[in-house]
Amino acid sequence: MNYLTITAKLFLILNVVLLLPISCEILLSEQEKTERNLIGTWIMTSVSNDFSVEGVDIDQYLITEYGLSEVEAELFEAELIAKFTGLSLTVTFNEDYTAHSLNNGEQSNGTWSASSDGNTLVLDEGTMFEVEMAIISLTSSSLVLQYPPGTMDVDIDEDQLYETTLTTVMKISFSKE
Repeated sequence: MNYLTITAKLFLILNVVLLLPISCEILLSEQEKTERNLIGTWIMTSVSNDFSVEGVDIDQYLITEYGLSEVEAELFEAELIAKFTGLSLTVTFNEDYTAHSLNNGEQSNGTWSASSDGNTLVLDEGTMFEVEMAIISLTSSSLVLQYPPGTMDVDIDEDQLYETTLTTVMKISFSKE
């Protein structure tokens, strides 16, 4: 064998060995990439809420509809936000599509899946507890999920009548353990 043939063969083998993992990753679907990144244990690092009434920010709504001062409106919103602070959430997504969570000391088990486009996380699909959350961002070490807009009836003027339906959009950030 001549030197050129040996060099060419070594070059070819090195290229295959070095490029194979990259080409395999390229061949993965968005769903498979998302699932690979999700597998593991995630610890909640923050939660944020945007509150609105009929598409209007809660502060502006309270000022316009109820004549509250800016300070009073901000205090009301702070009370709403306080209901979501102090939460402790850890979630583990397993390779077998089971999930385990610990939420303020309460343990739960269920299932998980990713949508075919990799942009939605579905928990407990097909059950009465099914939840779909948008995946805002996902890397191997960080995850941001957004719950679909939810509503709650509130008694703004404290007259024992729940006259206003509040819409909230919740984003939860996690870091991988």
